[in-house]
Amino acid sequence: MCTQLHQNSDSDDNGKSCWFLLMAKPNPFMSKRKLSDADDDPFAGAKKRKISIFSSSFFKNVTHTCYDDSPHTITPVQDQDLASSCAALNATAVVSEKHCLDGKSEFPIPLSSQEIVDHVHEKMNLAREEIDGFGMSGASMKATFEYMKRYGVYTDKVYPYMGKRSPIPVIPDTALEATEKLYVRRFSLMDFSRSLLHIIREQPVVGLVDGYPSFVKYKHRDGIYKGPTVYELQMFRDKKVKPHCVQVVGIGVEEGELFFLVKNTHGETWGCSGYGKISMKLIRHFTFPNETEFAGV
Repeated sequence: MCTQLHQNSDSDDNGKSCWFLLMAKPNPFMSKRKLSDADDDPFAGAKKRKISIFSSSFFKNVTHTCYDDSPHTITPVQDQDLASSCAALNATAVVSEKHCLDGKSEFPIPLSSQEIVDHVHEKMNLAREEIDGFGMSGASMKATFEYMKRYGVYTDKVYPYMGKRSPIPVIPDTALEATEKLYVRRFSLMDFSRSLLHIIREQPVVGLVDGYPSFVKYKHRDGIYKGPTVYELQMFRDKKVKPHCVQVVGIGVEEGELFFLVKNTHGETWGCSGYGKISMKLIRHFTFPNETEFAGV
């Protein structure tokens, strides 16, 4: 498999050739749940999956997900509607799942995406550009994780997501009465590599994809999403395509095409119950937590 893929795609715009699968260095970010030393190929050792949400034939070529040994860590698919909250929703979801995967909570604890939406720009000195109809503006994943590292994040229970941002956000009394927040003690930024594929077998990560209309309208019958149509490339030739955050939760191979299994925030009508198979060459700028901890405010 690797040889054939290497011959067909020595290199592309993102350098995602099979060379990475053969030559990447060992992963320095692995959690305590180690892979076998012999398991050098990130696609090897696929197991029959017993997770009900992945029982559809749509998922049959998914070789691994970060949930295979820990189905209790799966967070629900969320729906951001038209709000610019994908960074907040995805970052808090992967941090919650990582905390649970590391055995620090019995189940994922929903975290406050609303806190991120309300305060990340002010606290991280970001300009609020392209404010949408919900009062929101996008933020970089680096800034979002850095916010959770410096200031922590409340739980969604005490600071619930409202789907909009007021001009002057007010921290709820329930949050002000809280004694703890979840802090991201360490996080990593990565480009595509074989090491990344091993990480995705262990925990979810956040990646960026261009939000073309064909991506927004993606359905399970489309199979692997392979990028914009010719018409879209022409339509956006002189326009900036807005990047969109997704959770990358698995990997697979289908008819020679390497793909990421992603969980999106466009509700369960997107893809297959909110999940999609996206060509690996389309996702970039990966971010993930290495260590989390509840600590005093």
